[in-house]
Amino acid sequence: MMTSEQIYREGAYKGVAMGIYLSIASLFMLAGNGTVLSLVALAMLIGVPFFQHRLMLAAYKKHRCATGFAGLWLLGIVVFIGASLICAAATYAYLAYINPNFIDNLLLQTAELYRQSPELQQTDFFRGLSIAIENGLTFSAADFCIEMILLTIFSGSILSILLALLIKNQRVKQY
Repeated sequence: MMTSEQIYREGAYKGVAMGIYLSIASLFMLAGNGTVLSLVALAMLIGVPFFQHRLMLAAYKKHRCATGFAGLWLLGIVVFIGASLICAAATYAYLAYINPNFIDNLLLQTAELYRQSPELQQTDFFRGLSIAIENGLTFSAADFCIEMILLTIFSGSILSILLALLIKNQRVKQY
């Protein structure tokens, strides 16, 4: 049986790999602005479940398949906790220092898109967005990254439930 210490250690090591992967995807998405980089980022995001499966399965095999469902799930959560912190740090660096106007420009582009359609101008979203822009109530890079951390951990936890079930129910050749 994998001990708690082994689960956290493996999760931390695998979290670095996932964090680098997610950071590259995030930076491609932010820097892409509708170019090929955005498509590469989208493909990378689609590949996250497969990469996470590979990371979890490698740890499972390394420890001779000696952990239960809860241990595998915890391993997946720890991977995403570490990964989300690394990805958020890289994203914050981009949003705060490389392209500090990214969020404001994106909100202005969204408002302009809504302004071009009479039907969309009548929506509550457009009215709220317009008020937020006029009053300077947009969010900061830190706000964005905190939300990113929470979303990544939550969605990674849900994904890890499914992957833990899959790994426990598949026949695995031990090393």
